[in-house]
Amino acid sequence: MMHLPLSPARSPWRALRGMALAGLALLLAACGGGGGDPGVSPFPSRGGGDDDSGIPPSSNFAGRLVSTNASGALDQDWVASTCTAERHRNWVRSIVHEKHLFYREVPDINPNLYTGTPQDLFYELTRLGVPNGRDRFSFVIRQSAAEATFEQGQGLGIGANYVYDGLGRLRVSYVEAGSPAAGRLARGAQIVAINGTAVGPRLTSAQIEALYPAAAGGTLTLEVRDTPASVSRTVSFTHAVYSLSPVQQATVLPGNVGYVHLTDFSTPSGQNQLADALAAFADAGIADLVLDLRYNGGGYLAIASQLGHMVAGSRGSGRVFERLVYSDKRSRENQSVPFYDRLLSLGGYTNPRAGQVLPTLGLDRVFVLTTGDSCSASESLISGLRGVGVEVVLVGTPTCGKPYGFTQYRNCTYAYFPIEFEGRNDRGERFPDTGIVPTCTVPDDLEAPLGGPGEALLDTALAYRRDGRCPPSEVGVSAQQARSVAALPGVRAGSPAPEGPRRIKLLTP
Repeated sequence: MMHLPLSPARSPWRALRGMALAGLALLLAACGGGGGDPGVSPFPSRGGGDDDSGIPPSSNFAGRLVSTNASGALDQDWVASTCTAERHRNWVRSIVHEKHLFYREVPDINPNLYTGTPQDLFYELTRLGVPNGRDRFSFVIRQSAAEATFEQGQGLGIGANYVYDGLGRLRVSYVEAGSPAAGRLARGAQIVAINGTAVGPRLTSAQIEALYPAAAGGTLTLEVRDTPASVSRTVSFTHAVYSLSPVQQATVLPGNVGYVHLTDFSTPSGQNQLADALAAFADAGIADLVLDLRYNGGGYLAIASQLGHMVAGSRGSGRVFERLVYSDKRSRENQSVPFYDRLLSLGGYTNPRAGQVLPTLGLDRVFVLTTGDSCSASESLISGLRGVGVEVVLVGTPTCGKPYGFTQYRNCTYAYFPIEFEGRNDRGERFPDTGIVPTCTVPDDLEAPLGGPGEALLDTALAYRRDGRCPPSEVGVSAQQARSVAALPGVRAGSPAPEGPRRIKLLTP
Protein backbone atom coordinates (compact mmCIF):
# COMPACT_ATOMS: atom_id res chain seq x y z
CA MET A 1 0.00 0.00 0.00
CA MET A 2 1.41 3.36 -0.95
CA HIS A 3 1.96 5.85 1.83
CA LEU A 4 1.56 8.80 -0.53
CA PRO A 5 -1.84 10.38 -1.17
CA LEU A 6 -3.93 8.11 -3.34
CA SER A 7 -5.96 9.19 -6.33
CA PRO A 8 -9.67 8.32 -6.52
CA ALA A 9 -8.79 5.34 -8.68
CA ARG A 10 -6.54 3.76 -6.06
CA SER A 11 -7.59 3.44 -2.44
CA PRO A 12 -9.35 1.73 0.68
CA TRP A 13 -12.61 0.12 1.84
CA ARG A 14 -14.43 -2.04 4.49
CA ALA A 15 -16.67 -5.22 4.39
CA LEU A 16 -19.64 -6.64 2.41
CA ARG A 17 -21.98 -9.15 0.86
CA GLY A 18 -21.77 -12.49 -0.82
CA MET A 19 -19.20 -12.63 -3.52
CA ALA A 20 -16.41 -10.71 -5.19
CA LEU A 21 -13.62 -8.22 -5.16
CA ALA A 22 -10.82 -7.32 -7.49
CA GLY A 23 -8.84 -4.43 -8.93
CA LEU A 24 -10.78 -2.20 -6.61
CA ALA A 25 -9.93 1.13 -5.39
CA LEU A 26 -11.22 2.96 -2.51
CA LEU A 27 -10.35 6.48 -2.91
CA LEU A 28 -8.03 7.66 -0.38
CA ALA A 29 -7.03 11.22 -0.92
CA ALA A 30 -4.90 12.36 1.93
CA CYS A 31 -6.61 15.15 3.72
CA GLY A 32 -5.66 17.22 6.68
CA GLY A 33 -7.89 18.68 9.32
CA GLY A 34 -9.67 17.27 12.26
CA GLY A 35 -8.62 17.16 15.83
CA GLY A 36 -8.06 14.23 18.12
CA ASP A 37 -5.64 11.35 17.80
CA PRO A 38 -2.98 11.97 15.12
CA GLY A 39 -3.02 8.29 14.20
CA VAL A 40 -0.32 6.70 16.36
CA SER A 41 -0.44 2.92 16.14
CA PRO A 42 -2.29 1.26 19.03
CA PHE A 43 0.26 -1.54 19.06
CA PRO A 44 3.55 -1.54 20.96
CA SER A 45 6.75 -0.99 19.02
CA ARG A 46 9.18 -3.82 18.47
CA GLY A 47 12.47 -2.05 18.10
CA GLY A 48 12.93 -0.77 14.56
CA GLY A 49 9.30 -1.52 13.74
CA ASP A 50 10.07 -4.18 11.15
CA ASP A 51 9.03 -7.79 11.35
CA ASP A 52 12.22 -9.61 12.36
CA SER A 53 10.80 -13.11 11.98
CA GLY A 54 13.12 -13.91 9.07
CA ILE A 55 10.22 -14.86 6.79
CA PRO A 56 11.20 -14.10 3.16
CA PRO A 57 9.36 -11.28 1.37
CA SER A 58 6.21 -12.21 -0.52
CA SER A 59 7.76 -10.93 -3.73
CA ASN A 60 10.04 -13.97 -3.69
CA PHE A 61 7.03 -16.24 -4.26
CA ALA A 62 4.52 -14.08 -6.14
CA GLY A 63 2.88 -15.50 -9.23
CA ARG A 64 3.81 -13.87 -12.53
CA LEU A 65 1.30 -12.76 -15.14
CA VAL A 66 1.91 -13.94 -18.70
CA SER A 67 1.44 -10.37 -19.96
CA THR A 68 0.57 -6.91 -18.72
CA ASN A 69 -2.81 -7.27 -20.43
CA ALA A 70 -3.80 -10.34 -18.42
CA SER A 71 -6.35 -9.60 -15.68
CA GLY A 72 -5.22 -12.46 -13.44
CA ALA A 73 -8.70 -13.92 -13.02
CA LEU A 74 -8.03 -17.00 -15.17
CA ASP A 75 -5.51 -19.81 -14.77
CA GLN A 76 -4.06 -19.06 -18.19
CA ASP A 77 -3.29 -15.48 -17.10
CA TRP A 78 -0.48 -16.78 -14.87
CA VAL A 79 2.83 -18.47 -15.59
CA ALA A 80 2.10 -21.95 -14.26
CA SER A 81 5.59 -22.53 -12.85
CA THR A 82 5.15 -19.47 -10.59
CA CYS A 83 1.80 -20.69 -9.24
CA THR A 84 2.66 -24.07 -7.81
CA ALA A 85 0.94 -24.92 -4.52
CA GLU A 86 4.25 -24.70 -2.64
CA ARG A 87 5.10 -21.24 -3.98
CA HIS A 88 1.53 -20.08 -3.42
CA ARG A 89 1.57 -21.25 0.22
CA ASN A 90 4.88 -19.48 0.80
CA TRP A 91 3.43 -16.31 -0.70
CA VAL A 92 0.39 -16.55 1.59
CA ARG A 93 2.51 -16.88 4.72
CA SER A 94 4.71 -13.94 3.72
CA ILE A 95 1.89 -11.58 2.69
CA VAL A 96 -0.02 -12.20 5.93
CA HIS A 97 3.05 -11.59 8.10
CA GLU A 98 3.84 -8.45 6.11
CA LYS A 99 0.39 -6.90 6.04
CA HIS A 100 -1.78 -8.13 8.90
CA LEU A 101 -2.73 -5.55 11.52
CA PHE A 102 -2.05 -8.10 14.28
CA TYR A 103 1.03 -9.56 12.61
CA ARG A 104 2.66 -10.31 15.98
CA GLU A 105 -0.17 -12.70 16.80
CA VAL A 106 -0.19 -14.52 13.46
CA PRO A 107 1.19 -18.05 13.94
CA ASP A 108 4.20 -19.09 11.89
CA ILE A 109 3.19 -22.22 10.00
CA ASN A 110 5.81 -23.78 7.76
CA PRO A 111 4.23 -23.65 4.27
CA ASN A 112 6.53 -26.41 3.02
CA LEU A 113 5.16 -28.85 5.59
CA TYR A 114 1.53 -27.70 5.36
CA THR A 115 -0.58 -30.06 3.25
CA GLY A 116 -3.74 -28.01 2.77
CA THR A 117 -4.53 -25.52 0.03
CA PRO A 118 -3.03 -22.00 0.05
CA GLN A 119 -6.53 -20.71 0.87
CA ASP A 120 -6.80 -23.04 3.88
CA LEU A 121 -3.39 -21.82 5.04
CA PHE A 122 -4.60 -18.22 4.80
CA TYR A 123 -7.47 -19.02 7.18
CA GLU A 124 -5.17 -20.96 9.50
CA LEU A 125 -2.94 -17.88 9.76
CA THR A 126 -5.72 -15.31 10.14
CA ARG A 127 -9.22 -16.13 11.37
CA LEU A 128 -8.28 -19.47 12.90
CA GLY A 129 -4.77 -18.52 13.97
CA VAL A 130 -5.00 -15.08 15.57
CA PRO A 131 -5.96 -15.77 19.21
CA ASN A 132 -9.03 -14.60 21.13
CA GLY A 133 -11.13 -14.20 18.01
CA ARG A 134 -9.49 -10.88 17.16
CA ASP A 135 -9.67 -11.62 13.45
CA ARG A 136 -13.23 -12.51 12.45
CA PHE A 137 -13.02 -10.88 9.06
CA SER A 138 -10.01 -11.78 6.89
CA PHE A 139 -11.12 -13.71 3.84
CA VAL A 140 -10.12 -15.02 0.42
CA ILE A 141 -12.21 -15.44 -2.73
CA ARG A 142 -11.67 -16.02 -6.43
CA GLN A 143 -10.44 -12.93 -8.23
CA SER A 144 -13.22 -13.34 -10.79
CA ALA A 145 -15.78 -13.08 -7.98
CA ALA A 146 -14.04 -9.99 -6.67
CA GLU A 147 -14.18 -8.32 -10.06
CA ALA A 148 -17.87 -9.15 -10.52
CA THR A 149 -19.05 -7.36 -7.41
CA PHE A 150 -16.56 -4.59 -6.88
CA GLU A 151 -15.93 -3.57 -10.46
CA GLN A 152 -18.89 -4.76 -12.49
CA GLY A 153 -21.62 -4.50 -9.84
CA GLN A 154 -22.86 -8.04 -10.43
CA GLY A 155 -24.28 -10.66 -8.11
CA LEU A 156 -24.33 -14.42 -8.64
CA GLY A 157 -26.98 -16.85 -7.46
CA ILE A 158 -30.73 -16.32 -7.11
CA GLY A 159 -30.60 -12.87 -5.46
CA ALA A 160 -32.28 -13.72 -2.16
CA ASN A 161 -30.62 -12.66 1.09
CA TYR A 162 -31.16 -14.53 4.33
CA VAL A 163 -31.13 -14.16 8.12
CA TYR A 164 -31.96 -16.44 11.01
CA ASP A 165 -34.76 -15.09 13.16
CA GLY A 166 -35.01 -15.32 16.94
CA LEU A 167 -36.63 -18.76 16.71
CA GLY A 168 -33.84 -20.32 14.66
CA ARG A 169 -35.72 -20.16 11.35
CA LEU A 170 -33.94 -19.20 8.14
CA ARG A 171 -35.88 -16.30 6.59
CA VAL A 172 -35.59 -14.15 3.47
CA SER A 173 -34.53 -10.64 4.48
CA TYR A 174 -34.85 -9.06 1.03
CA VAL A 175 -34.64 -9.94 -2.67
CA GLU A 176 -32.52 -8.16 -5.28
CA ALA A 177 -34.54 -6.52 -8.05
CA GLY A 178 -34.01 -8.21 -11.42
CA SER A 179 -32.60 -11.40 -9.87
CA PRO A 180 -34.02 -14.93 -10.36
CA ALA A 181 -35.77 -14.71 -6.97
CA ALA A 182 -37.51 -11.40 -7.73
CA GLY A 183 -41.28 -11.92 -7.74
CA ARG A 184 -40.91 -15.53 -6.56
CA LEU A 185 -39.66 -15.01 -3.00
CA ALA A 186 -40.47 -12.16 -0.65
CA ARG A 187 -39.21 -10.75 2.64
CA GLY A 188 -40.19 -12.92 5.59
CA ALA A 189 -40.46 -16.21 3.72
CA GLN A 190 -39.05 -19.18 5.65
CA ILE A 191 -36.60 -21.54 3.93
CA VAL A 192 -37.58 -24.99 5.20
CA ALA A 193 -35.26 -27.13 3.07
CA ILE A 194 -32.41 -26.60 0.60
CA ASN A 195 -32.09 -29.17 -2.21
CA GLY A 196 -34.14 -31.60 -0.17
CA THR A 197 -32.17 -31.24 3.07
CA ALA A 198 -33.99 -29.71 6.03
CA VAL A 199 -32.64 -26.42 7.35
CA GLY A 200 -31.53 -26.58 10.97
CA PRO A 201 -30.35 -23.85 13.34
CA ARG A 202 -27.03 -23.80 11.47
CA LEU A 203 -26.44 -24.27 7.76
CA THR A 204 -24.20 -27.08 6.59
CA SER A 205 -21.33 -26.40 4.22
CA ALA A 206 -23.29 -28.08 1.42
CA GLN A 207 -26.28 -25.80 2.04
CA ILE A 208 -24.08 -22.71 2.00
CA GLU A 209 -22.53 -23.85 -1.28
CA ALA A 210 -26.02 -24.37 -2.69
CA LEU A 211 -27.16 -20.86 -1.73
CA TYR A 212 -23.91 -19.18 -2.81
CA PRO A 213 -22.71 -20.94 -5.99
CA ALA A 214 -19.32 -20.61 -7.63
CA ALA A 215 -20.81 -20.34 -11.14
CA ALA A 216 -24.07 -19.61 -12.94
CA GLY A 217 -26.25 -22.32 -14.41
CA GLY A 218 -26.81 -24.68 -11.50
CA THR A 219 -30.22 -25.42 -10.02
CA LEU A 220 -31.36 -24.58 -6.50
CA THR A 221 -34.53 -26.15 -5.12
CA LEU A 222 -36.05 -24.64 -2.01
CA GLU A 223 -38.94 -25.71 0.17
CA VAL A 224 -40.49 -22.43 1.23
CA ARG A 225 -43.23 -21.14 3.49
CA ASP A 226 -44.26 -17.65 2.41
CA THR A 227 -44.85 -16.98 6.11
CA PRO A 228 -43.83 -19.35 8.91
CA ALA A 229 -47.52 -20.18 9.43
CA SER A 230 -48.30 -20.95 5.78
CA VAL A 231 -48.24 -24.26 3.91
CA SER A 232 -44.87 -25.02 2.32
CA ARG A 233 -44.29 -25.03 -1.42
CA THR A 234 -41.35 -26.13 -3.56
CA VAL A 235 -39.74 -23.74 -5.97
CA SER A 236 -36.70 -24.23 -8.22
CA PHE A 237 -34.29 -21.60 -9.52
CA THR A 238 -31.40 -21.46 -11.94
CA HIS A 239 -28.39 -19.57 -10.62
CA ALA A 240 -27.57 -16.56 -12.77
CA VAL A 241 -25.52 -13.39 -12.92
CA TYR A 242 -27.62 -10.28 -12.22
CA SER A 243 -26.99 -6.57 -11.68
CA LEU A 244 -26.85 -5.28 -8.12
CA SER A 245 -29.00 -2.31 -7.19
CA PRO A 246 -27.87 -1.04 -3.77
CA VAL A 247 -30.64 1.57 -3.47
CA GLN A 248 -33.58 -0.79 -3.02
CA GLN A 249 -35.98 1.98 -2.01
CA ALA A 250 -35.88 5.77 -1.85
CA THR A 251 -39.15 7.29 -0.69
CA VAL A 252 -40.44 10.49 0.89
CA LEU A 253 -42.65 9.36 3.79
CA PRO A 254 -45.50 11.35 5.36
CA GLY A 255 -44.10 14.17 7.48
CA ASN A 256 -41.50 14.94 4.81
CA VAL A 257 -39.08 12.21 5.93
CA GLY A 258 -36.71 10.67 3.40
CA TYR A 259 -36.27 6.89 3.65
CA VAL A 260 -33.51 4.94 1.86
CA HIS A 261 -32.96 1.19 2.01
CA LEU A 262 -29.29 0.79 1.03
CA THR A 263 -27.92 -2.73 0.84
CA ASP A 264 -24.22 -2.10 0.24
CA PHE A 265 -21.39 0.32 -0.44
CA SER A 266 -19.63 -2.19 -2.68
CA THR A 267 -21.24 -1.58 -6.07
CA PRO A 268 -19.35 1.20 -7.89
CA SER A 269 -22.41 2.39 -9.81
CA GLY A 270 -24.33 2.49 -6.54
CA GLN A 271 -22.83 5.88 -5.77
CA ASN A 272 -24.77 7.31 -8.73
CA GLN A 273 -28.03 5.77 -7.48
CA LEU A 274 -27.40 7.17 -4.02
CA ALA A 275 -26.59 10.64 -5.37
CA ASP A 276 -29.82 10.66 -7.40
CA ALA A 277 -31.89 9.57 -4.41
CA LEU A 278 -30.49 12.26 -2.13
CA ALA A 279 -30.77 14.89 -4.87
CA ALA A 280 -34.50 14.10 -5.01
CA PHE A 281 -34.68 14.45 -1.22
CA ALA A 282 -32.88 17.79 -1.40
CA ASP A 283 -35.36 18.99 -4.04
CA ALA A 284 -38.23 17.86 -1.80
CA GLY A 285 -36.73 19.74 1.15
CA ILE A 286 -36.98 16.77 3.51
CA ALA A 287 -36.89 17.54 7.22
CA ASP A 288 -35.34 14.26 8.36
CA LEU A 289 -33.62 11.22 6.86
CA VAL A 290 -33.86 7.52 7.73
CA LEU A 291 -31.03 5.35 6.37
CA ASP A 292 -31.95 1.66 6.46
CA LEU A 293 -28.57 -0.08 6.73
CA ARG A 294 -29.80 -3.16 8.57
CA TYR A 295 -28.34 -5.52 5.93
CA ASN A 296 -25.53 -3.31 4.67
CA GLY A 297 -22.26 -5.16 5.22
CA GLY A 298 -20.08 -2.34 3.86
CA GLY A 299 -17.89 -1.98 0.81
CA TYR A 300 -16.06 1.05 -0.53
CA LEU A 301 -15.12 3.42 2.24
CA ALA A 302 -15.21 6.17 -0.39
CA ILE A 303 -18.93 5.64 -1.08
CA ALA A 304 -19.66 5.70 2.65
CA SER A 305 -17.77 9.00 2.87
CA GLN A 306 -19.78 10.38 -0.08
CA LEU A 307 -22.98 9.57 1.78
CA GLY A 308 -21.50 11.20 4.87
CA HIS A 309 -20.88 14.36 2.86
CA MET A 310 -24.39 14.36 1.42
CA VAL A 311 -25.85 14.07 4.93
CA ALA A 312 -23.51 16.45 6.78
CA GLY A 313 -22.83 19.08 4.12
CA SER A 314 -20.44 21.78 5.29
CA ARG A 315 -19.91 20.07 8.66
CA GLY A 316 -17.54 17.65 6.93
CA SER A 317 -15.64 20.26 4.92
CA GLY A 318 -11.92 19.90 5.58
CA ARG A 319 -12.59 17.23 8.21
CA VAL A 320 -11.58 13.57 8.39
CA PHE A 321 -14.21 10.96 7.58
CA GLU A 322 -11.94 8.16 8.73
CA ARG A 323 -8.28 8.00 9.75
CA LEU A 324 -6.60 4.71 8.83
CA VAL A 325 -4.07 3.42 11.35
CA TYR A 326 -1.80 0.51 10.41
CA SER A 327 0.52 -1.63 12.53
CA ASP A 328 3.63 -0.02 13.99
CA LYS A 329 5.85 -1.28 11.17
CA ARG A 330 3.56 0.37 8.59
CA SER A 331 2.88 3.62 10.43
CA ARG A 332 4.16 5.68 7.48
CA GLU A 333 1.10 4.45 5.58
CA ASN A 334 -1.35 5.99 8.05
CA GLN A 335 -3.62 8.33 6.12
CA SER A 336 -6.98 10.08 6.18
CA VAL A 337 -10.11 9.60 4.08
CA PRO A 338 -11.99 12.89 3.57
CA PHE A 339 -15.69 13.50 3.10
CA TYR A 340 -15.77 13.10 -0.69
CA ASP A 341 -17.95 15.75 -2.34
CA ARG A 342 -18.00 14.34 -5.90
CA LEU A 343 -18.81 11.20 -7.82
CA LEU A 344 -15.77 9.06 -8.53
CA SER A 345 -14.38 6.29 -10.70
CA LEU A 346 -13.62 3.29 -8.51
CA GLY A 347 -11.25 0.43 -9.30
CA GLY A 348 -12.06 -0.96 -12.72
CA TYR A 349 -15.29 1.03 -12.96
CA THR A 350 -15.04 4.18 -15.07
CA ASN A 351 -17.87 6.40 -13.92
CA PRO A 352 -19.30 8.49 -16.78
CA ARG A 353 -20.43 10.98 -14.12
CA ALA A 354 -17.09 11.21 -12.29
CA GLY A 355 -16.44 14.71 -11.03
CA GLN A 356 -20.11 15.60 -10.67
CA VAL A 357 -20.70 17.55 -7.44
CA LEU A 358 -22.84 15.69 -4.90
CA PRO A 359 -26.04 17.12 -3.45
CA THR A 360 -26.11 17.92 0.26
CA LEU A 361 -28.85 17.90 2.87
CA GLY A 362 -26.86 19.59 5.65
CA LEU A 363 -28.70 17.72 8.40
CA ASP A 364 -27.94 18.05 12.10
CA ARG A 365 -29.48 14.62 12.73
CA VAL A 366 -29.97 11.35 10.88
CA PHE A 367 -31.75 8.11 11.82
CA VAL A 368 -29.98 4.83 10.98
CA LEU A 369 -31.64 1.40 11.18
CA THR A 370 -29.17 -1.34 12.16
CA THR A 371 -28.71 -5.03 12.93
CA GLY A 372 -25.68 -7.27 13.36
CA ASP A 373 -25.43 -7.20 9.56
CA SER A 374 -24.71 -3.45 9.58
CA CYS A 375 -20.99 -3.73 9.26
CA SER A 376 -17.67 -2.13 8.46
CA ALA A 377 -18.17 0.79 6.06
CA SER A 378 -21.71 1.14 7.44
CA GLU A 379 -20.25 1.53 10.91
CA SER A 380 -17.67 3.96 9.52
CA LEU A 381 -20.55 6.14 8.28
CA ILE A 382 -22.08 6.25 11.76
CA SER A 383 -18.73 6.97 13.40
CA GLY A 384 -17.66 9.48 10.75
CA LEU A 385 -20.86 11.52 11.09
CA ARG A 386 -20.62 11.52 14.87
CA GLY A 387 -17.02 12.65 14.55
CA VAL A 388 -18.16 15.94 12.97
CA GLY A 389 -21.07 16.55 15.31
CA VAL A 390 -24.03 15.05 13.44
CA GLU A 391 -26.48 13.39 15.83
CA VAL A 392 -26.92 9.77 14.72
CA VAL A 393 -29.97 8.07 16.24
CA LEU A 394 -29.55 4.30 15.88
CA VAL A 395 -32.64 2.10 15.91
CA GLY A 396 -32.42 -1.71 15.88
CA THR A 397 -29.81 -4.02 17.34
CA PRO A 398 -26.02 -3.57 17.79
CA THR A 399 -23.90 -3.39 14.64
CA CYS A 400 -21.40 -6.13 13.78
CA GLY A 401 -18.31 -4.48 15.28
CA LYS A 402 -15.70 -4.21 12.55
CA PRO A 403 -13.44 -1.18 12.96
CA TYR A 404 -10.93 -2.77 10.55
CA GLY A 405 -10.33 -2.71 6.81
CA PHE A 406 -8.41 -4.39 4.01
CA THR A 407 -6.34 -3.99 0.92
CA GLN A 408 -6.78 -6.59 -1.77
CA TYR A 409 -3.77 -8.75 -2.70
CA ARG A 410 -4.07 -10.93 -5.81
CA ASN A 411 -2.09 -14.05 -6.59
CA CYS A 412 -2.71 -16.93 -8.98
CA THR A 413 -6.47 -16.29 -9.57
CA TYR A 414 -7.27 -15.58 -5.90
CA ALA A 415 -7.90 -12.32 -4.05
CA TYR A 416 -6.76 -12.20 -0.41
CA PHE A 417 -7.95 -9.77 2.24
CA PRO A 418 -6.08 -9.82 5.56
CA ILE A 419 -7.27 -7.11 7.96
CA GLU A 420 -4.74 -4.29 7.80
CA PHE A 421 -5.89 -1.07 9.40
CA GLU A 422 -8.02 0.31 12.18
CA GLY A 423 -10.38 3.22 11.52
CA ARG A 424 -10.90 6.34 13.66
CA ASN A 425 -13.12 9.33 13.11
CA ASP A 426 -12.26 13.04 13.14
CA ARG A 427 -12.27 13.05 16.95
CA GLY A 428 -9.85 10.13 17.04
CA GLU A 429 -12.60 7.80 18.25
CA ARG A 430 -12.67 4.10 17.37
CA PHE A 431 -15.98 2.28 17.54
CA PRO A 432 -15.86 -0.96 19.56
CA ASP A 433 -15.44 -4.38 18.00
CA THR A 434 -18.46 -5.46 20.04
CA GLY A 435 -20.57 -3.23 17.79
CA ILE A 436 -22.19 0.18 18.08
CA VAL A 437 -25.07 0.12 20.58
CA PRO A 438 -28.40 1.48 19.29
CA THR A 439 -30.22 4.43 20.80
CA CYS A 440 -33.45 2.41 20.71
CA THR A 441 -33.13 -1.38 20.82
CA VAL A 442 -35.66 -3.11 18.57
CA PRO A 443 -35.35 -6.60 17.05
CA ASP A 444 -35.54 -6.89 13.27
CA ASP A 445 -39.11 -7.23 12.05
CA LEU A 446 -39.39 -9.85 9.32
CA GLU A 447 -43.18 -9.79 9.33
CA ALA A 448 -43.60 -6.41 7.62
CA PRO A 449 -42.30 -4.96 4.33
CA LEU A 450 -39.34 -2.61 4.56
CA GLY A 451 -40.15 1.09 4.33
CA GLY A 452 -43.84 0.64 5.08
CA PRO A 453 -46.14 1.38 8.01
CA GLY A 454 -46.08 -1.17 10.79
CA GLU A 455 -42.42 -2.18 10.29
CA ALA A 456 -40.95 -2.09 13.79
CA LEU A 457 -37.60 -0.35 13.20
CA LEU A 458 -39.00 2.36 10.95
CA ASP A 459 -42.00 2.95 13.24
CA THR A 460 -39.64 3.33 16.18
CA ALA A 461 -37.49 5.88 14.32
CA LEU A 462 -40.57 7.91 13.41
CA ALA A 463 -41.84 7.71 17.01
CA TYR A 464 -38.49 8.98 18.28
CA ARG A 465 -38.67 11.81 15.77
CA ARG A 466 -42.12 12.73 17.06
CA ASP A 467 -41.56 12.30 20.81
CA GLY A 468 -37.80 12.78 21.23
CA ARG A 469 -37.43 9.44 23.01
CA CYS A 470 -37.63 5.71 22.41
CA PRO A 471 -41.16 4.28 22.65
CA PRO A 472 -41.91 1.59 25.25
CA SER A 473 -40.53 -1.78 24.17
CA GLU A 474 -42.79 -4.61 23.16
CA VAL A 475 -40.78 -7.78 23.76
CA GLY A 476 -42.06 -10.68 21.67
CA VAL A 477 -40.89 -14.04 20.46
CA SER A 478 -38.50 -12.42 17.99
CA ALA A 479 -36.65 -10.46 20.66
CA GLN A 480 -33.36 -12.23 19.99
CA GLN A 481 -31.25 -10.41 17.47
CA ALA A 482 -31.44 -12.01 14.01
CA ARG A 483 -28.16 -13.48 12.87
CA SER A 484 -27.06 -13.43 9.29
CA VAL A 485 -25.86 -16.43 7.34
CA ALA A 486 -22.58 -14.58 7.03
CA ALA A 487 -22.16 -14.51 10.79
CA LEU A 488 -22.99 -18.14 11.47
CA PRO A 489 -20.29 -19.84 13.54
CA GLY A 490 -18.56 -23.07 12.73
CA VAL A 491 -17.85 -22.60 9.04
CA ARG A 492 -14.24 -23.43 8.38
CA ALA A 493 -11.64 -22.32 5.93
CA GLY A 494 -12.43 -22.65 2.27
CA SER A 495 -16.17 -22.20 2.72
CA PRO A 496 -17.84 -19.99 0.16
CA ALA A 497 -18.41 -16.32 0.06
CA PRO A 498 -20.95 -15.58 2.81
CA GLU A 499 -18.24 -15.73 5.47
CA GLY A 500 -16.09 -12.83 4.41
CA PRO A 501 -17.15 -10.61 1.54
CA ARG A 502 -20.45 -9.69 3.16
CA ARG A 503 -18.48 -7.60 5.66
CA ILE A 504 -15.96 -5.32 4.02
CA LYS A 505 -14.08 -2.12 4.27
CA LEU A 506 -11.44 -2.28 1.62
CA LEU A 507 -8.23 -0.66 0.52
CA THR A 508 -6.72 -1.56 -2.78
CA PRO A 509 -2.97 -1.63 -3.39
